[in-house]
Amino acid sequence: MVCLTLLGPVDIPGKAGVPRPQFGTPRLRCLLAALALRANAVADVDWLAEILWADTPPANPESGVHNLVFRLRSTVARRQADDRLRIVTTAPGYTLLVDRAEIDSLLFTDTVGRAAGIVSSEPQLSVGMLDDAEKLWRGTPFGEFSDSVWARAEVQALLERRVRGAETAADALVALGRPADAYEKLIPFVEEHPYREGLHLRVMTALWRMDRAADALDAYQRLRRRLATDIGTDPARSVSDLHTRILAGETAGRSRR
Repeated sequence: MVCLTLLGPVDIPGKAGVPRPQFGTPRLRCLLAALALRANAVADVDWLAEILWADTPPANPESGVHNLVFRLRSTVARRQADDRLRIVTTAPGYTLLVDRAEIDSLLFTDTVGRAAGIVSSEPQLSVGMLDDAEKLWRGTPFGEFSDSVWARAEVQALLERRVRGAETAADALVALGRPADAYEKLIPFVEEHPYREGLHLRVMTALWRMDRAADALDAYQRLRRRLATDIGTDPARSVSDLHTRILAGETAGRSRR
């Protein structure tokens, strides 16, 4: 069971189905999130102080971080029934020791990577893994800290992995003969990322496999107009080639992938 969530509000959840207040104060959550960002590696005291206080540090930032870490350890100990999250002093700072499967963002990242590696050989298993990974999401990564300078790069990386996970799931679903499920999975991501051609390529493929060639061609034309109007570019070669094949009346089943 995940014991620290970052794919949404930063929290240490309770038992499934048992609601309880969000973990700690905003500053303690910020410290926990920063330590989690560098899980199993040293988080330098100066780096932590900059994150915690930015331009208004206390008179003694090192002492301030130390006091907050002490409070965080006590709060974490009260929150969890075991010691799956441990904060240890490691010069020149502190380290959050935790199994990667205990933090939802790391579990998600690892699961998406493994699923992508077996999408060709075991598409059914890949789909199941990606479905489980998607269920970990509860909102914007790092919650209230998502716009912070220190978290921004990881937030964007996680959002990118989520899109790639959806693309991988769509590939697996099409390979399994489930293009309608692939289409349904892709649509929310296409709406959020209207210029991402890999998503549009997969939408067109799914529609084609559903014997909806006309809709696939319409999808291409919408993408082409959007790219031309907003960016001044044409669709990528892979998208244009698929468009040509559909126009030529090829049977989708001749090339399942």
